[in-house]
Amino acid sequence: MNPGNATDIKAVVDRLPHIISTFPISEVFHKIAEELQAVFRFDRLGLTLISEDKNSAIIEFLYSTHSDSPLPAGSVLSLNNSDLGEVLKAANPVFVHDTSKGQCDTDALLLKDGIRSRVSLPLFYGGEVIGACCMGSRQAAHFSESQICLWKEIAPFVSMVSENARLTRKLKESADILATEIAERKRIEESLCKLSLTVEQSPSAIIITDTKGAIEYVNPKFTRLTGYIAAEVAGKNPRILKLGEKSSEEYKRLWETLTAGKEWRGEFHNRKKDGNLYWASASISPVKNAKGVTTHFIGIQEDITVRKQMEEELKNLNDLLRQQASDRAVQLMESEEKFRKISASANDAIIMLDNEERVSYWNEAAEKIFRYSKEEAVGKHLHTLIIPKGFRKRHLDGFKEFQTTGQGPLIGKTVELTALRRNSEEFPIELSLSGVQIKGKWNAIGIIRDITERKILNARLLAEIEGRKKVQERLKQMVKELERSNSELQQFAYVASHDLQEPLRMVSSYTQLLGRRYKGKLDADADEFITYAIDGAARMQMLINDLLEYSRVGTRSKPFEMVNCLEVFDHAVSNLKMALEESGAVITHDELPTVMADTLQLTQLFQNLLGNAIKFRGKEPPRIHVSAIQKDGEWVFSIRDNGIGIDPQYTNRIFVIFQRLHSKEEYPGSGIGLAICKKIVERHGGQIGVESEPGKGATFYFTVPVVN
Repeated sequence: MNPGNATDIKAVVDRLPHIISTFPISEVFHKIAEELQAVFRFDRLGLTLISEDKNSAIIEFLYSTHSDSPLPAGSVLSLNNSDLGEVLKAANPVFVHDTSKGQCDTDALLLKDGIRSRVSLPLFYGGEVIGACCMGSRQAAHFSESQICLWKEIAPFVSMVSENARLTRKLKESADILATEIAERKRIEESLCKLSLTVEQSPSAIIITDTKGAIEYVNPKFTRLTGYIAAEVAGKNPRILKLGEKSSEEYKRLWETLTAGKEWRGEFHNRKKDGNLYWASASISPVKNAKGVTTHFIGIQEDITVRKQMEEELKNLNDLLRQQASDRAVQLMESEEKFRKISASANDAIIMLDNEERVSYWNEAAEKIFRYSKEEAVGKHLHTLIIPKGFRKRHLDGFKEFQTTGQGPLIGKTVELTALRRNSEEFPIELSLSGVQIKGKWNAIGIIRDITERKILNARLLAEIEGRKKVQERLKQMVKELERSNSELQQFAYVASHDLQEPLRMVSSYTQLLGRRYKGKLDADADEFITYAIDGAARMQMLINDLLEYSRVGTRSKPFEMVNCLEVFDHAVSNLKMALEESGAVITHDELPTVMADTLQLTQLFQNLLGNAIKFRGKEPPRIHVSAIQKDGEWVFSIRDNGIGIDPQYTNRIFVIFQRLHSKEEYPGSGIGLAICKKIVERHGGQIGVESEPGKGATFYFTVPVVN
């Protein structure tokens, strides 16, 4: 078979631009091969392109008129010690007129397939050799040097198509790499999305800081717990929440633990934005990069205020019970210690399920609670892991509804359920369940807390509270018994005092009669004895009257009404007119309020306190000032004088009935007046007291609630 002539070549050259511009590259090679076959009459054609490292070549295209080549497209050919390498290196054609002579390994393969002669022609692009066009024939010595001129006409078109093929392959490789990177980026983004949702919906407050402690992120739970929004705390140190109760040494140990790359756990007593205090159980961990360098710190806080309050309530209960029985105290201390151990909280398990109810996320807390490793849990159906057999059907029915609607009986709720550990142990949990759409499908996120300890704690606490109720009931009974006893005592005092009045009046009358009738008629001793009897009867009369008045404070009191204290004050001053004139006392006052009170008792209160200020005067005439101020929901009245004063050690004693600091000869009285004042003030829901020093006067004060 003889090759075509120049006319054939010209026809091929004229058709090649149309072929290149009309067909895709995969078809262009085939069309070019058909055109070249018509000219060169070859039996097989191969286009080979040099690799990027210039050490090998890749078969880009094969064409055969009889059978498939033993070296298919895509095969890699070595350039060492081969005529192909010489073609690419020297940029000159290589002719093999008889493959039977076995010049190289390729010739043996071609000869086995019936190829007797071949020629390798260089392909140029941009002034560089980019590959070769290899033609083979079943006839020996089929190709000659005269064909080179024909090839030069066609070679630029073949080279251009080969270069385009090489660029297309590189583009495809780049596209494959890019597609792989995009897929990996999507996978990472999905993982970050899951993690972000988990953090955002966590029931624990989460804080992320840089290595200097400046806050970079807080989750919504932090805002709900502290009242601070993210913008308010960004860049600040978490110490804005601290009360300063921890010592500098404790904070030093905290930072030593973190800088050593270890986790720190402890409790903080923090302050919210509104000033309210709360207790938090905290764990702080370093976050490291791929090189093991700490880049951030993450803190997780759980509000344990209720737990602390329960502990405090239990302590108060222990104190109360300790007062009732000493042997019970040891038991309660042991109970408190057990309570503290049981109430130690654990981290919550965070589990995410895909739309097929398979586990897609399983954190370390889940590993600890359920005792399945992450590798064992991820990809498994949740009901086969942690749901007891008796609850699996109900769970699966609910999940079927969730798969399509994102709704279910537990979605958006916090409920108590029963779960299963790896060892088949059933235990109580608290579950918060929510749904999120990922790629258009509903995924479930569950926050799970092991409440075994809480259940035990609640049972014990209920038992302790029940015991406290019994103690309180007993105290109520004791109070009622005491009130009854006090009532009987008051009634007895009133009756006794009233019944003593008549014989005492008779004694007083007859002794006075004896004094008047026989004064001077008997000896001096008789006159003195009669004087003692008259004085004793008078003191007894005053004592009985005061005792009767004391008992009446509680038994013959009147209902409270709105009372103008200025009017009450004026009435009391009027009753003391003779004492005021005798002593030369001056009484002043500030503006006085209107209060809810018993008018007669309030008048008696002012009269007794003003009377005492006049009685216990010094060398100077009494100067007395009355005032009232409103403070903490009470009116605080004060009566200030310039009298003899009181030693501070006796300020409580003077309000006890029959307690006197002076003899009857120095200052007359029964010792009941201030006790009556105390009883009146306490009936009005207030308190009474005194501030004084000997020789510097005294200030008596009492309180009455403000009427709203």
